[in-house]
Amino acid sequence: MSHRKKKPSGQKQQAVATAHKRNEFFRNLYLICKNAGCPQLYSQIPADKLETIYNIRWHSLKPFSAEGYNIPNSILKEIKFFASYRLKEISTPIMPGGDNYTLEEFFTVGIAFTSFLVGLKDDDFPLAAELKKALTCFSDYHHAQYQILYQHINEINGFVGLLYSDLNSCLYWGKHESRIDNDRLALLNCLDIYSCIPEKRHITIDGKPRPATRVGWAFPNTCPNWLKVKPSDMGINNAFSEMPLEVFIQAHALQRISERLDILPAGLAHNNIFHSLHDVKALKDFNGNTLIEYRIAGIKAGYLRADIVDGVVLIRTFLFLTHEGTPESEKLKELLGIQKMDTSYFSLDKLSTFMSSDLNNDEKFKNIFIKAGFGRLFEIYDALSMFTDFRQDESPAMKLAYYLRLQEKLQQDDALANNIVKP
Repeated sequence: MSHRKKKPSGQKQQAVATAHKRNEFFRNLYLICKNAGCPQLYSQIPADKLETIYNIRWHSLKPFSAEGYNIPNSILKEIKFFASYRLKEISTPIMPGGDNYTLEEFFTVGIAFTSFLVGLKDDDFPLAAELKKALTCFSDYHHAQYQILYQHINEINGFVGLLYSDLNSCLYWGKHESRIDNDRLALLNCLDIYSCIPEKRHITIDGKPRPATRVGWAFPNTCPNWLKVKPSDMGINNAFSEMPLEVFIQAHALQRISERLDILPAGLAHNNIFHSLHDVKALKDFNGNTLIEYRIAGIKAGYLRADIVDGVVLIRTFLFLTHEGTPESEKLKELLGIQKMDTSYFSLDKLSTFMSSDLNNDEKFKNIFIKAGFGRLFEIYDALSMFTDFRQDESPAMKLAYYLRLQEKLQQDDALANNIVKP
């Protein structure tokens, strides 16, 4: 009678994983020697020196709650997973034109080896001087690449805010540093995560107090940057127009942004609020209201309606580019003859509607939108590819394109019929 194999214990599984990591580390050390043109010298490195190189390695990027902060474990786990994924996804040549290793291996194996070579003395072991000389090309190339590849660490750091920050609740940011874990004598690659709750206040509008949140953003390795805007940037000229004012946004406006930019993570949508107000491009609508361009990756996607109330710049609401009251919507009415109800019916008031590659293939439909001033809106499809995988095989706007083609065909048929019946 066959016996069922016992499942390996957690301790045994951990030991296997550790052994695998060691083997991969030393395999990459050999690859460095091979790509530097001296594979034969790898076998001449004594076992105790190999162990030294292994012990001075950086550990993979790991997030921690910054001292005095209590970051939810769920967020720390997600950041750790994301960081690991990104560092293993990006590869770089060990030497120009040679084998690749991942960015994680660059920061662990590569840095450990270059650090070891810096302190290596000619008499540390036989052929030490020869090894150091042969690997000079690797050390030089590694140092040249370091600053470029280090930008990926900053990119991961930046994603902390874009993925988890929300002006409704909390801003998050990270600070990257390396430090020694004295308990394990290990060099840690740390991402300390900080948080801050934006200031809330009630601002009186039409005799009623309305909840509003101060607008700012927390960038990597810095403290929160709370935005200020000069009235002159909004087209207001008076004795106080050059005095920078704090910026607040109504809860109503944040809700509208969530509804109308329906595929964007809150962090990315709110980050764009900051950047749009940091470089204000304002105009007046037909009723004299101030509209400030709201941009996604530099592409205009709508307007923030703003007023000066109680000594602050207050963002009252958000209008998607197709919403009634924008210059583009008025032009679209002229070209298509659609009204407010049509915009809602065909879901033209949501960003997700334009996230279909099929729209780019309908030249006539696309040209109408370009004439109305919506041209760059179609570029958002590609600009958001790294933030969302949302795609529609057929968006609601395609219904409008089909409807317009059908109307055109009916008009042509009517004209043909009229010509036939003419005496």
